[in-house]
Amino acid sequence: MKKVASLVVILLVVGVVLFAMLFVGCGEQETTSQGLPSDSPQGAYKLEVTANISEAVTLVGSGYYDYKDDISAQVTVKEGYVFSGWYYNETDLLSNQTTYNGKMWSQDVVLKAIVIKIPDGLTEQELQRRANSSASLSYNLTVETSNGEYGLVSLDDSINSEMHKKSCRPGQNFKVLAYSRSTERFMGWYGASGELITTNASITMTMPYFDYQLVARWGNTVNGLYFTEDGDYFSVVSYGGHDDTVVIPASFGGKRITSIGASAFADNQYLSSIVIPDSVTSIGDRAFYGCSGLTSITISDSVTSIGYRAFAFCSGLTSVTFAKGSQLTSIQVDAFEYCSGLTSVTIPDSVTSIGDSAFFGCSGLTSITIPDSVTSIGGIAFQYCSKLTSIIFRGTKAQWNAISKGGGWNDDTGAYTVHCTDGDISK
Repeated sequence: MKKVASLVVILLVVGVVLFAMLFVGCGEQETTSQGLPSDSPQGAYKLEVTANISEAVTLVGSGYYDYKDDISAQVTVKEGYVFSGWYYNETDLLSNQTTYNGKMWSQDVVLKAIVIKIPDGLTEQELQRRANSSASLSYNLTVETSNGEYGLVSLDDSINSEMHKKSCRPGQNFKVLAYSRSTERFMGWYGASGELITTNASITMTMPYFDYQLVARWGNTVNGLYFTEDGDYFSVVSYGGHDDTVVIPASFGGKRITSIGASAFADNQYLSSIVIPDSVTSIGDRAFYGCSGLTSITISDSVTSIGYRAFAFCSGLTSVTFAKGSQLTSIQVDAFEYCSGLTSVTIPDSVTSIGDSAFFGCSGLTSITIPDSVTSIGGIAFQYCSKLTSIIFRGTKAQWNAISKGGGWNDDTGAYTVHCTDGDISK
């Protein structure tokens, strides 16, 4: 009997153990040797390598790593920018070297490369000369707020103020901090050219080999430009400044600026020059209507649409340049109406149609180049271009004659000649 009792006890113990294993196993997911679910990426934690100006750099190093794995983040900076430093989760300065080698943290991490724009007129050669100089160099650092009612700034733990200035040696670290004093949203620290440095209120940076300015901005505005947010993008909706030269930044608040809205600069009498970044893909209706002081415009290859009357009545406009590789497909209705200062225009190869009244009343226009991709020219497109004497068509005479042309497209023009690849056609 004792043997039987012992056997029963043993069987009961084994049964309990097997039941416990079965119960626990049903609630578990299969894991790897690192304790991760089997369908997880290799490595426990994510390393994301980014930059404040993505178009200015090439980055290497993103991936999944285990805790204390070796990591290496590398940045190659394009011409016109200089590297400032690597930052841990955009807050702590880790290194001023373009390659950062270290160990993986025990959590997901963002390593951000901060780059700053070189001031216009300063060459890479001059920067290299300064870096190699044995002389004791120092440059001016200016830290300021965009609006003292919205917030103040501090430099190296100084008192809060609207502006601080000091002389710094190249390579010297400095710390800035923005203090909000209103309900307006803090947008970030921006460089002198409008490029976003960081959306954090505090950052430690390294002084470059030139005078440098940092501006803390609140609200959806920068340098007189006002923006509206559309999901992951911003659009320029108006301009309230009086500067003759306006540079639209490629990004704002960490998001790309992709459009210039309807009537954004309409009837601005101060504007003479505008710089449009490659991030912009559309220029809205009447965006620059009546900007009589605007003298030149370069439309980047990223722009795919130009709206109705976008540059109409820009009487001082003498030069319109479409960047090589343009993706623009049409010149919209009245787009350059009454731009009397224009003398010549080259339509990009991507354009297939020229809208009604597109160049109506361009009385100074003497020459226009039209690609063989154009299949239609709208009504009165060139009416009252009284000085037009030359149309350079990059196709054959047969192709020119095959283009659909609206009524009055060439009324009251000069006695032009169409120069085709296989001969000329006179008006």
